[in-house]
Amino acid sequence: MKTLYKISKHLWRAVLPLLAVSASTGSATAQTWQTVLVYQPAVPKGTTPFAGGTGLAADELGNVFSGGSANVAGGTEDGQVLQTTDTTETTWFLSDDSNTDPAYDFTAVNNLGFDSNGNLYSVGQLFPDHGLLPPYWYVRKSSNGGVTWTTVDLYQYASGSYPWADATGFTADNSGNIYVVGGAYDAAMKRHWLVRKSTDGGQTWALADDEMIGNLPSSAAFVPGVGIFVAGDPGTIGWTVRRSLDGGATWATVDAPFSSGAGAWSVASDSLGNIYVVGSESVTATTTTKPAKTVTYSAWVTRKSANGGATWQTVDSYTLAPYESAVGHALGVTAAGTVVAVGQANDASGTAHWIARELNSSDVWQTVDNYQLASGNNAAAQGVVTDAAGNLLVTGSAVSSPKGTFWIVRKLP
Repeated sequence: MKTLYKISKHLWRAVLPLLAVSASTGSATAQTWQTVLVYQPAVPKGTTPFAGGTGLAADELGNVFSGGSANVAGGTEDGQVLQTTDTTETTWFLSDDSNTDPAYDFTAVNNLGFDSNGNLYSVGQLFPDHGLLPPYWYVRKSSNGGVTWTTVDLYQYASGSYPWADATGFTADNSGNIYVVGGAYDAAMKRHWLVRKSTDGGQTWALADDEMIGNLPSSAAFVPGVGIFVAGDPGTIGWTVRRSLDGGATWATVDAPFSSGAGAWSVASDSLGNIYVVGSESVTATTTTKPAKTVTYSAWVTRKSANGGATWQTVDSYTLAPYESAVGHALGVTAAGTVVAVGQANDASGTAHWIARELNSSDVWQTVDNYQLASGNNAAAQGVVTDAAGNLLVTGSAVSSPKGTFWIVRKLP
């Protein structure tokens, strides 16, 4: 299968350096995208320069948060949350570094989200003791707009030789409940699809879903009037979407159209109650070139349900170049109600481009941003959100060789 570029899954309120903050035009729209953050911490000699954004969240007060990971001056890879309170989103500072102890050598922030009370959460992973001990599912919380953070869940499913665990997605309903999704291995090294629920803001947790279906969840969404949806990435049974109609008490798989090699990466809903899932499908095709050959690649896929998850249909299938791989990583909705999917797609040379696609007024999906920080270098969009002012923001990572990988945020005003 043709491979895709993918980033790995971090001075109290110091202003972070902005490198080459500039404007760039999307490929299929007259609107102008602006690159408002290009971030990479200084690292010791011999350490690979790396930083990448994985998720975004915005509150009603105008704060915007971008979560991700970065190699830092101490020689570790830290999960970080960057914040801006500037309406132009060009000034960012460090809100949280989840690597709180020098004994740790790796933490990651995979996603961000707010509960119905305005508390902000980051979900990810922590490796203790310089990687000598297995990683933990890791959830942190801020109740004061990113000023301070506390750890509210440090979890492993079971003891054993390698009880790996990782939190990947977050959602909250309008009753104050929060849900964190991810995966873990048990003592027999069997993979579990997990949903953990808290009814008290993260003080206590309980397993709401625990399945050995070969896949691991990557995203969750609450759909008002329907329930909780969880989407899963590639595994032994492929694309998986599960739904709970009763606050996580019971669950059922409601969409599994593609076999192994396909992955559902993100789930979201629009203001009309339509539910969308984006990810990729494994495709095998015979080329039209001479001599013809059989190739396998991943096609970007978006699926939609207009009836609460009862039935689904594919509404977008996309590649940037024939027989080259593409995948959608995240979904969002603009202030005008337009659905946007972001991800990455390889060109004919196999280099990944940062891609944003939107469902236009004619009910047709079109590419509205095709971006690389440096021409011929990999780039990938990983998260999307609309801020309080109605700006669309996308985060991810992009390479500028030989300077390494940079954490990027782009904005469509």
